Amino acid sequence: MRAAWLAALALFPLLAAATGRDAVLLWYRQVEAGRAERVRYIATPDYLRIDDGSSGNGFVLLDRARQQVFSVVPDTHTILVIDGKGELPQAPASLHIRETQAEDADAPAIDGHAVLQVQVSANDERCYSGVVVPGLLDDVGRAMAEFDHVMAVQQQRTLEATPAELRTPCFLARYLYAPARHLQRGVPVEEWSHDGKRRTLLDYDAAARVDDSLFRLPGDYLRYTVPGGAP
Repeated sequence: MRAAWLAALALFPLLAAATGRDAVLLWYRQVEAGRAERVRYIATPDYLRIDDGSSGNGFVLLDRARQQVFSVVPDTHTILVIDGKGELPQAPASLHIRETQAEDADAPAIDGHAVLQVQVSANDERCYSGVVVPGLLDDVGRAMAEFDHVMAVQQQRTLEATPAELRTPCFLARYLYAPARHLQRGVPVEEWSHDGKRRTLLDYDAAARVDDSLFRLPGDYLRYTVPGGAP
């Protein structure tokens, strides 16, 4: 009995040191530049982490309160810091952004929630579409929208460095003036854009428990920003 008690006592510091938090875990199949990969999203009220599910690889972390995105690359021991504080500009008069919504009566409900199709066009060209689920994991949708907002603020600061031929109406709508219109309606089940990018929800766990270490940044990595990337 005494041996068992001593063993339990020895284990106690390890148990006490283990910390965790509630989170929503989602798996997506993402296609970009013709390449498909399985991507994990971990959302909490404070953070959104994007990775491939492997602890040894890099990850992207959104600090929601600080409105900053950190891209962590273990191979180079670097962290790219993107600051998203600031408002996005109004679209110019020459850019007409239009959003349409429609409930899909033929699509099955997800956890009792009807799905909604959202399409965004610019100057009569369809730019991106999404199938979202209003009322299901709404805070995850907000976290994804916050991530897109940070990236759009970054795009605004470095827009002049983008070649003029790439600044099409859809590019400006998707990445600057209306980056997260569909995400404001709900968490995405399916989305695709004019440039071939696609994201499909594979599975999710609304009551996951994850370790706090997933939201910590390596203290010994070199941090940097892109030129013009910080106010």
